[in-house]
Amino acid sequence: MFYRKPHTVARNIESAFKLYSGDKPLALFADKLEKNIHTMNAIYQEIAELLEATEIDNFEKLPKTDD
Repeated sequence: MFYRKPHTVARNIESAFKLYSGDKPLALFADKLEKNIHTMNAIYQEIAELLEATEIDNFEKLPKTDD
């Protein structure tokens, strides 16, 4: 598609950048990889601790709720 209509694709990419960044180029980019990995590891650890506290092994099911 890009090779057949390069101007259309370029215009669409520019429009998408404006839409997702709020017309602020720096607002579009994600945090650094190291921070993302640290955050994912912290969330994983919270989930693992929750399941361990409810005696669920190997992430095989969700904890029971009081509903």
